[in-house]
Amino acid sequence: MQYQIEVIDNFLEENLAQYVERKVDNSHFPWYLIKNVNKESTPNDYQFMHTIVDYGNENSHYFKIIEPLLTNLKKPVKIVRARVNLFCKADTSKGLGFHQDIMDDEDHKTLLYYIEDSNGYTEFNDGQKVESKRNRAVIFDAHLIHQTVTQTDKLFRTNININYTEEVWKN
Repeated sequence: MQYQIEVIDNFLEENLAQYVERKVDNSHFPWYLIKNVNKESTPNDYQFMHTIVDYGNENSHYFKIIEPLLTNLKKPVKIVRARVNLFCKADTSKGLGFHQDIMDDEDHKTLLYYIEDSNGYTEFNDGQKVESKRNRAVIFDAHLIHQTVTQTDKLFRTNININYTEEVWKN
């Protein structure tokens, strides 16, 4: 079964894309070492992460970073998890382990927003690849199996991963 993977270039207006980039690419932005990228990664795989929302609870003073992304969805959403990810340059391109953001639930979506260009990408288990391009968003069902593939051209690669459900307005 083929699921929809929506790729949106120029997702944010340029001033908002620059705002997000400045906030993340800042010596005061706190990064935390994650020694295992996911349960399918190898022991030598790592990344840096900053969790903004976890299990629906705001976990950071940096919530404003994701507000432009949420506004641009143009629909009310409930955030389950929101993280900013940082991947370090690798000598060779390497997949960091296929995984699901949210398992066994077709109501959850993932918005993945790329903060800069690099030759890293997101790969889905059906072979589809989404290149890491600045100000690009990819939206897909959160249960789709995918992985991060490391970059070899840039010292750092950053993205924002938001898992959410669409809110249903009741009359």
